[in-house]
Amino acid sequence: MSLSYSSDCMVLSEGETYYSLEDLQQLGLIDNKVAEWIKENSLTPDNTLLCLEYYDQNITDRRNQIQAALVGNGNPGTAALVTSTVFKFPTFNDVELAKERMQQNTTWAFYHPAGVGVPGHLLNEPGQWALLPQTRTIGTKLIISFSDSKYIVAQHYEFFMF
Repeated sequence: MSLSYSSDCMVLSEGETYYSLEDLQQLGLIDNKVAEWIKENSLTPDNTLLCLEYYDQNITDRRNQIQAALVGNGNPGTAALVTSTVFKFPTFNDVELAKERMQQNTTWAFYHPAGVGVPGHLLNEPGQWALLPQTRTIGTKLIISFSDSKYIVAQHYEFFMF
């Protein structure tokens, strides 16, 4: 998905763009429920929202496990469930920490375009090597708070790519 330019957006010198809450809604990056949550729970600079979109039915069926893993694998008490598909982290570093930990204990949710093999114990197949799926299992959008009214969207961030 490419993001279109809005007159309310400010282009950063490094090619990034600031978006308003309304821009994020118009672009379909967040829905009304998430927008209302942000209005009621203002984000501080560097707070990060990880938004999920499930592509694989087998993974979708395990949504509760994914939610528990995302909330439980950051620094203790840092990740918060906003909706069933949106999670708030204090910083991008906390998102990366959760990803590293989930690669070890929730490996089945990840994919790799080249179909890399992982030690079987990560997928409950001890003593074997197992290939990860080559197609995206869960798409992600990363929204980073820049200020109380401006946000940056990480265009190509893939949380679930191993």
